[in-house]
Amino acid sequence: MSEDVFRTDRQSNRPVTFVAIAFALLLVAYPVLRVYIPGPSWARWMLAYAANERVAGRIDNALNALDRSYQADAEIVHDSQYWQTRLEIAFGRSPIQEEEVQRLIDHAIETTQGFQDKNRRFSISKVLALTLLREKHWDLATELLDRTYKQDPAIVQDLQYWMIRLQVVFGRSPVLDEDVEHVADHAIESLKNSKNASQRSSISMALASNLLKKKRWDLAIKVLDQLLEPPRRRTSEQNNLLAYSRSLSNTGLDQALVEIDLAMKNGGDIPAYQDTKGWVLYQSGEYEEALLFANRAVAGFANEIQAVAPELFSILTDKRAPADSDASSKIDTLLGEGEVDGEKTNVETAPNMNASTSVQLAIVEMIKNYAVVRLHRARILEGLGRTDEASLDLEWIKSLGINDFSKLY
Repeated sequence: MSEDVFRTDRQSNRPVTFVAIAFALLLVAYPVLRVYIPGPSWARWMLAYAANERVAGRIDNALNALDRSYQADAEIVHDSQYWQTRLEIAFGRSPIQEEEVQRLIDHAIETTQGFQDKNRRFSISKVLALTLLREKHWDLATELLDRTYKQDPAIVQDLQYWMIRLQVVFGRSPVLDEDVEHVADHAIESLKNSKNASQRSSISMALASNLLKKKRWDLAIKVLDQLLEPPRRRTSEQNNLLAYSRSLSNTGLDQALVEIDLAMKNGGDIPAYQDTKGWVLYQSGEYEEALLFANRAVAGFANEIQAVAPELFSILTDKRAPADSDASSKIDTLLGEGEVDGEKTNVETAPNMNASTSVQLAIVEMIKNYAVVRLHRARILEGLGRTDEASLDLEWIKSLGINDFSKLY
């Protein structure tokens, strides 16, 4: 343990005293420094200082520095960090002054209306909306986005606008179905006539993928159906996602077969496409043929994992009985030590971790993809009455620490 942990009370007060003295000296020297430091540079320096003071909990100092930033250069209002810091200061008060927060949002919208650069307006609106989300001010975030859209309809071409919209509706508790449907309908109505097919498709794919994660199969299908190009003009990835959405919803299966066949014809024998074809066939009652594609998907995903993560491959393809393979503890080792919300890290909790996120998420994604195809194969085997074989797949999935199969889709 570091010696710095053991300090006297007087020593521990030094940083606070130093900051207070430094700030006092800064205020005294301000008139002189202001002469020699250009306005924009000084304004940004004060903005950074305000943000640091806000983080330290010195709200009055932060507000004072922010005011001086604006006095030094009124153009600082074009900086999204200025508005974010303003809003964070308002939320830093105890108790929070709701009227102050509302006035600040109104002021930001009125101020940015005069900006010539629409991207600057979009940036400020998105930063404010995300700050409101963090503070769980769902209604105010929705109002801000609505007013931004009314002021600048072109913001619908910005993918992050839609991602924030979804965060708002899914952030509430309980989630209101009509709110989710409103976002989907808003996307369709505002984008269906866009001549930029590539942009329209990318936004619809992102929306649909997020809707699928929330098990809103029908809405995902609706968005993709309305915003993607016709099947023969789509990419393989687009046809696969729509076909898979239909299979999860168990609707439009004939059309899903057309789409997945096009995806496989143009995209090759990708394991994800094999899995989709197998699951569409399963939902159609074609169990024997479905099993052929399910087996190919399982083998294909295993090969992909072996190519990029040999150690993980050896864990996932351990030939011993699931109860004897010790797969869960070995995967925990790969994911690293730690806890999430008081629980030991595992396949289900790792996505919430902060450390080494990219590596952990890559491992988790590979494991879950492989678990999904094993679960699909198990269900197909059950449909064929081969329950002993199906139970091996199911027990194997449980050996990974995945006990809630409803999360696998």
